[in-house]
Amino acid sequence: MASTRSRWAPGAVYAVPLADGSVGFAQAIDAMMVNVIYVALFADRSPDPLTRPASFDRERVVSLAAIWRQNLNRGDWKYLGVIPPVVQKPEFPNERFARVGYVGARHYDAGLLADFLSAYHGFLPWNVLHDEGFYDQLLAPGVARPSTAVVLGAAEREEFRAREAAARASVT
Repeated sequence: MASTRSRWAPGAVYAVPLADGSVGFAQAIDAMMVNVIYVALFADRSPDPLTRPASFDRERVVSLAAIWRQNLNRGDWKYLGVIPPVVQKPEFPNERFARVGYVGARHYDAGLLADFLSAYHGFLPWNVLHDEGFYDQLLAPGVARPSTAVVLGAAEREEFRAREAAARASVT
C-alpha cells in the first residue's frame, strides 16, 4: 500500500492492507520500548483506505500487539490521523513483562499483523503457520476466534503451504 512517511504518535490511526485489497484498521497506543510500539487492531474494515469507521470503539478491538516503530514511521501502513487512544498501555499482555525489562515479551512486524487481520476476516486461512494456533494467541483477552476464520484440515493446510512455497520460489 503506497503511503507517505509519518512519525508514529499515541492515538495515530492506520489503514492496514488486507489480502483481498480492502483495509483493516490499527491505532498506535504507546511505546512498549524505544523501538517497539503497542497497537490495537480493530474488527472494522473498508474497501477504501481513506474511508475509516465513524468511530473507533474499545469493543471493536480484536488484538493488542506490539510492532516495530520503523513499520509505522516508514509508512508500511497508511497513516490516517490521530484520535484519542481507545485502550491504555496497562491493558497490553506484554506489560506483565515490564518489571523484567520486557524479557519474554513478543513483538511483530507489519506484514504478520496484516496477515492476522486478513485471517480474522477470512481472507487467509487461520491455521497455516508453523504453530497452527498462533493467531489465537494474537487475539485480545476475551476475544474469541471469529466465525469468519477459515480453518483448514490437515490435507488442505499442507496443500496451501505447498502453493505458498511455490509462489515464493517463483518470485526469487
